[in-house]
Amino acid sequence: MSESSDISGLWSGIYFYGAGDGVRFSAWIADSNGALTGTILEPNTFAPIAADELEAQISGTRAGQSVTFTKIYAASTGIVQPPLIYAGEANAEFTEVTGRWRLGAIYSASGPFRLSRLKASQSVAAENAVLVPMGL
Repeated sequence: MSESSDISGLWSGIYFYGAGDGVRFSAWIADSNGALTGTILEPNTFAPIAADELEAQISGTRAGQSVTFTKIYAASTGIVQPPLIYAGEANAEFTEVTGRWRLGAIYSASGPFRLSRLKASQSVAAENAVLVPMGL
């Protein structure tokens, strides 16, 4: 498999729910022959804890340009809900993934999302931003 068809790396993303401006997030994704794992960090816009940032783990698959993963918030966030399911398509260059998220299989909550791969020059700064909690 060529490197261009692998989505491993640092990504900048945004997801939308309701009528808001969207929630921006950072994602680190490992793609091992189509098996996806990773971590997402996003601002706390709804969790019951007094934290600026929320962490979630992702796992899923990539088959060609189709990308599907589930997002489960870390226990420390206090968020108890079904996994969020993200399904989308990568562009031909594997630099952007667009699609929709939904809350579990039986809930109607859903919305669009977009991931943009960070360039190598952005990766060091993004990696530092991803690893350092907001507000510190």
